[in-house]
Amino acid sequence: MQEKETSMLLLFYLAFLFGYIFNKGYYTFGGAVLLLIILIIFFGYFFRKDKLILENLPSITFLKRGVFVLSLFFSLYFYGGLHQQKGPLFLFSQIILIICLLMGIFLKNISKYFWYFVLLYLFLGIIMILTSPFPLLDVYYIQKRGVQDFLSGINPYSQLYAIVYGNVSDTYPYLPGMLFLSSPFVFLLKDHRFALLFTQIVSL
Repeated sequence: MQEKETSMLLLFYLAFLFGYIFNKGYYTFGGAVLLLIILIIFFGYFFRKDKLILENLPSITFLKRGVFVLSLFFSLYFYGGLHQQKGPLFLFSQIILIICLLMGIFLKNISKYFWYFVLLYLFLGIIMILTSPFPLLDVYYIQKRGVQDFLSGINPYSQLYAIVYGNVSDTYPYLPGMLFLSSPFVFLLKDHRFALLFTQIVSL
């Protein structure tokens, strides 16, 4: 029973992936409708007392590999170069993605290479940060400026930050934990995204 439910969770995750991946993280009406339908099915399935377990579901191992390979393929096809400056480091990151994709397809037991993939993920994250020093994203500027103000003794919650989408401003919307977590990385490495990369690696 538990294995079947895990397989269902992986299938739901794949469905969610198709809800926003084609828009590069930006939601559209069609994508939002798809996600809403998936959510309704998800809650209807997992909160009903007489759960319907579908027979002949793919194995967990097969679905894990499918999620891994599809995620790599989508990253390579849709997200390769998003906000990045083209150059040797960018080309190197694309090569790493291709190698990971081929390993995911052809290796019999990819779990044996877990820490190799973690190391490659770390390299890719560092390359992404180095090759996109000034991404045109409001989240990037608000988070970075908020931490910079915090380190300077200025209350970021009392500031207005100009964002990149026209002549508009926004306040710092994140909880204080983001400030405390990001401060050492901004102080030492000048970029709060290293804090996000650190937490992603630790969560693995």
